[in-house]
Amino acid sequence: MKETDPGVFASVLTESVQKSIDKNSYGAPVTVTVKVEKNHSGTYELSETERSKLETAMFPTE
Repeated sequence: MKETDPGVFASVLTESVQKSIDKNSYGAPVTVTVKVEKNHSGTYELSETERSKLETAMFPTE
């Protein structure tokens, strides 16, 4: 197979992604309580503050 063959690219990409996944590590589980509010159009949403709580829990900067 040639390097330019799409199958080779897909294989290398798949292997690279798998290696990245295998190196992932996760911290201890945490519970985050957020407040969901109904807006004027009748749909539910999180305020910026509540989204920030989730972001901080999911992507800690330690």
